[in-house]
Amino acid sequence: MEKFYVQPDNDAKKTDDSSVDKKQVKAPAKKLTIIDGSEDVPPADTTPKLAGKKIKVTLHDDESTSGAGDTPAVVNEVELSSIMQAIDSTAAEHKEIDSLPTAENTNTLPQAAEDTKPDEEVDSGMTIGDAIAAAEADETSSPPLELPEEPLQDAENADEIDDSVDVDSEHIEQSEESKKDQIIADDTVADEADNETASDSEVSLNKQDGAGSNSSTELKKRSKVKTFFKNWWLNPVTKWGTIVGVFAVIALIGLIPTSRYAFLNSVGVRAKASLTVIGNENQQPLKNAVVTIANQEKSTDEQGRVSFENLKLGEQTVTVKKRGYASIENKKTLGWGSNPLGAITTTVSGTKFSFFAKDFLSSKGIANAEAISGDFNATADKDGRIVLAVDQLEDKDFEVTIKAPDYRDELLTIKPSDTTEKMVALAPSKQHIFISKRSGKFDVYKVDADGKNESLLVPATGSEREDISLLSHPARQFAALVSTRDGKRNKDGYLLSTVNIVNVKTGELQKIGQSERIQLIDWAGDRLVYLGIVDGASAANPSRSKLYSFEIGQPGAKELASANYFNGATVFKGAVYYSPSSYALPVTSAKFYKTNPDGTGLSTILDKEVWSIIRSDYDTLNLSVQQEWYELKQNSTPVKLSGIPSVVRSRVYRDSTDAARALWTDQRDGKGVLLSYDVAGKKDTVLESRAGLTQPASWLSPTTYVFRVSDGREVADYIKSTNGGDAKKLRDVTNTDMSYYYN
Repeated sequence: MEKFYVQPDNDAKKTDDSSVDKKQVKAPAKKLTIIDGSEDVPPADTTPKLAGKKIKVTLHDDESTSGAGDTPAVVNEVELSSIMQAIDSTAAEHKEIDSLPTAENTNTLPQAAEDTKPDEEVDSGMTIGDAIAAAEADETSSPPLELPEEPLQDAENADEIDDSVDVDSEHIEQSEESKKDQIIADDTVADEADNETASDSEVSLNKQDGAGSNSSTELKKRSKVKTFFKNWWLNPVTKWGTIVGVFAVIALIGLIPTSRYAFLNSVGVRAKASLTVIGNENQQPLKNAVVTIANQEKSTDEQGRVSFENLKLGEQTVTVKKRGYASIENKKTLGWGSNPLGAITTTVSGTKFSFFAKDFLSSKGIANAEAISGDFNATADKDGRIVLAVDQLEDKDFEVTIKAPDYRDELLTIKPSDTTEKMVALAPSKQHIFISKRSGKFDVYKVDADGKNESLLVPATGSEREDISLLSHPARQFAALVSTRDGKRNKDGYLLSTVNIVNVKTGELQKIGQSERIQLIDWAGDRLVYLGIVDGASAANPSRSKLYSFEIGQPGAKELASANYFNGATVFKGAVYYSPSSYALPVTSAKFYKTNPDGTGLSTILDKEVWSIIRSDYDTLNLSVQQEWYELKQNSTPVKLSGIPSVVRSRVYRDSTDAARALWTDQRDGKGVLLSYDVAGKKDTVLESRAGLTQPASWLSPTTYVFRVSDGREVADYIKSTNGGDAKKLRDVTNTDMSYYYN
């Protein structure tokens, strides 16, 4: 079926005869062109009313192209029939009108008036419905044609024209001929305009066709791809063949290491690796050995370990180099993951020098000792023996340092020819401090654990009383010193006590407080806890006594609590417990409290006034409340006892530097007994028993401790090891008030 299109013809010409009466002037005409295209348009609801309009009909084949500016619309057969009827009717009417002579001049055909308005623009994209609606609107708005009162007749019925009209037949004939020529001329001009418009339209449509062609090509490509995969899926042979092939490739990649690693490397997979370098002589780790894997170079740590990241998978070359040892080169295959490569052993290539590092008290070997000489180093085995390989370029003496954690470094001078084993006794690095009145004044001294390197730490001023106190930090080289060394007095002439923090290494003093009396309680980590009586406060002052804590490195102390006085205060399991007296305080304020050393976490443990605090063992506090007794364990609530506990003398525990043990003293059979409490095993071990053994006791290392003997013959500090050996006397000392004030 042929397709037809309708479009307004904007090039239709209007004519106006100035000699003709305005009533007889025809309304401006529009032309509709029916051309081919591809846009579907629904049929019109009613027959178009196109009377009085010029219509131009053009029929095209399916392959033809519409005119310029057209937006074609398809016309079905029903609507086409209606349009054709309207065209026939309109043509007949125009034929009647065009055949009529003018009222005043019948010799010439009217020319187009210059002042005639141009044709109304009709959108080139009009569909049929739009064109019909526009035509109807023009018919309604345009003034109706006014014909002469005399009826007009067709030329074929000229003999029936009313006799009242005087028409010269010759003039009519000439007029008709002129009119026909004019129509032909108008049609020629219109055709030229149509051709020009069609040419422009053809260019535009060619562009549109190009864009459509590109879109069509893309759709065809997609269709081909879709068809290909559809055919592939529907064909069992190709489908399963492809699937089997893919799995076969994956299997080959997985089974063949080289192909597997190559594939994983290509997609960015990387591996890690770690190893340990040890010496063959004593099977100990080598520090600072240079290890290279895949252009990455790193040095081993204290334990001889080294680790790498971002390594390619597959076979890699591992090289190990260290001065004094043979170079090693191995091939290692790195898989996906961490790749622990284990230990790589190397042998000594330089001169071997042997050492035996032992504890100076127990004479037992120190397993983690180390010998260092420049770039050369070696670690001791479990028995404390060290083999140091030195690649000495010059034949001259060199120095070797023997060191171990918690021990003082020992410096040795070695001759290149002396390869015999050297025995080196190591002493704890922490120095012991004590007070001596050998000069007649209370001076503070320090000395190494083996008695070496004694020196005056804090010279006395001569103002110190005998109640001087000294409390060492359990792990660090600091101590708290309470004395009247400043010589200051209150208004009553009483010497004021001062608390200072002593830096044992440098001898520097930091004054943190001064009052009428200061009592040291204990260290809680890096905080010193102590009590002080405020200078000048009356005996009834409710804040006469204050509880403080001071942290090393801070500018001043922090007040934890205040009262007229405290019934008791202690450091228990890292927390501060205290009991203020009800004297000069409301009864409701006299309770048993717990706080952190920094003042946070204040809580009430017992809602009663506690008269005394007794530490009966490492994990227990006994509380006296009038005639009642309570037992308190760490992180629990007090439990009322049925009677007086068996232990009513408080113990003072001193934790070791590693917090694994705690020292405490007891009196048994007229002798002082020093015990070590195993925190994990919850068991006491007797370390020493002798007459006059007493506090203070302290630790210099996890295995070395100091205790005091005051038996009437001497007051001296002794040192001993938990690993055995005899106790050795360090120094004669002055017995000072080192114990807890409330004990």
